[in-house]
Amino acid sequence: MKRITDLFQQLWEQRPLRTLLILAFTIRLVSAIFSGGYGMHDDHYLVIETAQSWVDGTDYNNWLPQSQLKDNPDREPRPDGHSLLYPGLNFTFFYILKAIGIENFGFKMFLLRLFHALFSLIVVYAGFCMARILSDLKTARFIGLLLAVFWWMPFFSVRNLVEVVAIPPIMLGLLWLLQNSMQDYKLWRTIAAAMIIGIAFSIRFQTSFMAAGIGLVFLLQRRWKDLVVFSGPYLLAIAIVQVGIDIFIWKRPFAELWEYVVYNMEHKNSYGNNDYSMYFLVLLGFMIPPVSVLWFFGWLRSYRQSLILWLPTILFFLFHTIFPNKQERFIITIAPMVIVLGVLGWNELMQKSTFWKKRQSLYRGFLMAFWVLNIIAIIPVSLTFTKRSRVVSMEYLSDYKQEISSILIEDTNRSSVPFFPIAYLEKWVPVYNLAALPENKTPDSHSKLRRATWNFEIQTTDYFKANEVENPDFVLFMGSKNLKERVAAMEKSFELEFVEEIKAGFVDRIMAAINPVNVNESVFIYRAVKSSERMRKPKCCS
Repeated sequence: MKRITDLFQQLWEQRPLRTLLILAFTIRLVSAIFSGGYGMHDDHYLVIETAQSWVDGTDYNNWLPQSQLKDNPDREPRPDGHSLLYPGLNFTFFYILKAIGIENFGFKMFLLRLFHALFSLIVVYAGFCMARILSDLKTARFIGLLLAVFWWMPFFSVRNLVEVVAIPPIMLGLLWLLQNSMQDYKLWRTIAAAMIIGIAFSIRFQTSFMAAGIGLVFLLQRRWKDLVVFSGPYLLAIAIVQVGIDIFIWKRPFAELWEYVVYNMEHKNSYGNNDYSMYFLVLLGFMIPPVSVLWFFGWLRSYRQSLILWLPTILFFLFHTIFPNKQERFIITIAPMVIVLGVLGWNELMQKSTFWKKRQSLYRGFLMAFWVLNIIAIIPVSLTFTKRSRVVSMEYLSDYKQEISSILIEDTNRSSVPFFPIAYLEKWVPVYNLAALPENKTPDSHSKLRRATWNFEIQTTDYFKANEVENPDFVLFMGSKNLKERVAAMEKSFELEFVEEIKAGFVDRIMAAINPVNVNESVFIYRAVKSSERMRKPKCCS
């Protein structure tokens, strides 16, 4: 043990960046292995379910024009307002895996999480190098350690959120611009930074405010050459990627971007909330108080260290603070930069402040509390299998995909049914959703509302008989509340045979207890028996 400790200490002193990258990857590898599932709707159904459906010859979200024409030949196809770059990259990844014979979707998702774990190491590398340029080695090692083991970073690093996927190219681009500002100037750095930040735009449109911040810095500092050299490749990258994809699919430039802007302006008050303090509180929570308050203040004054890093992040923050539609994940894109600049800004203040020079022990106490809380949080979060019951339910049924023609999801405890990830079933079949109707509404046995290409809302189980549609092969009940009564009501339409209970994950249950909006409950799988043959007991995919 002592030999291992001595080796680590030697590497920490002599090869700090390499040590940090190994440490960061080790934790992210653990998260890639154990942190399955998905965090929220957008990091699966908009980028994963879509991509896998394209590989399988369908179009889950009905985004492509040919899918819309097939669905409604008399209606002109219309973009849905989503950049197709990241779903397209996932499509390419899944297509290659299929070509080499890898079919199991759970394993494909592990490989994708592993790739994202490697990709996220750029954040640790860039943050360390930024701090090394602007401060000393001790501070750089501390900031690198934060980026490697911050409690939420391994978990989010292996997720498919565009807000997170955009972070590595943004930080690497900012690092190159900082090196040009503070070290020897190399033209390729500005060009390369512009190109990858332009690609980040096609991953997450709102990063345009960071690019605007970079251009504003060049204007304020009268760096006209840099402004031209940056703007050209930035716009070229957008033209190649964003415009190129839109022309290929929609035969016109900026089709998806225009639809995205129009939709968000029309629905700016439809989602999230409009609390102006929200992102301030989110960043404070992510960085763990009370030290987060100090680092946040350090970030606000870090323009003294580097305007080229500070202005892009502050413009991004101000836009999201002002715009009404606010969701916690939107601000994650700048969280690592806030950590880097926050520590740098606060350290400079401590060196100049007479008050804090006399209270070094208080700051050390804050740091000690931070590390204790961070270690307590990082272990369960990094191992969290989110949305477990929904994912495992589909994996469970994939053993019987050959005999499944449709599935019914029942959640009459609520007014809506959560989405289930059909990709894990490895077969695209209709999924019918039955929720509670408003008390004053009469159920319509003929009504069917499409939620996605393979997802439909129905108002009563009479729908199948009234429309001469084949009965579902399985009925999945969401949650245990009123389960006996709900099963009895369903048995009026189908003969049911209990198969398995798929329990929600531990953290899923905690999140649901904290906020009931998180529909993370156990799933009870029943077979809708169509013959006297009883189903063999499948292997549980737990």
